Amino acid sequence: LPPLGTVYVATYAQRNGWTVELLDAERDLLSEEELDANILPHPLLGKLTLREMMYFTAYHAAHHEEIVKKMIDTKRYGV
Repeated sequence: LPPLGTVYVATYAQRNGWTVELLDAERDLLSEEELDANILPHPLLGKLTLREMMYFTAYHAAHHEEIVKKMIDTKRYGV
């Protein structure tokens, strides 16, 4: 089963007219060629390969994690 948050987002997207396909990284092992052949739309960056989207998503999550850590430290230590 995919994480529930992913299912919620997929359901919302489907109800709003998007075509949704969930990939399970453990079940659907993709080749290097498939990572570059699958194209996904991004609202700001345009069309990205699946590989690019994965890198972008990982970077973006890490970026926000750092912001939250700094906010917590500022609140906790007044730094």
